[in-house]
Amino acid sequence: MLAKSALLAQYGAPQDKEDAERWKPIETAPLTEEIWAYNGEQGRMIWSEGTDWALWVWSDELMADVDPSPDQPTHWMPLPPAPQEGK
Repeated sequence: MLAKSALLAQYGAPQDKEDAERWKPIETAPLTEEIWAYNGEQGRMIWSEGTDWALWVWSDELMADVDPSPDQPTHWMPLPPAPQEGK
């Protein structure tokens, strides 16, 4: 797992034209896969639906326990690929 500082350096909040090209509006996010989301904080999120609700939730168990109903994200990007072994 990448350190938080490394993730923030690689995936900062959308602030300029270059960031806007990486970050996408949350309305375009796939609902069937885990994403890297921005809601004022950043983290892995998944779409969750119930009979009377539907929302993005943290996919990290620790974050989900601490914040089970997070602010909904405004932007997303695909998760980066896993590092290759030996690199």
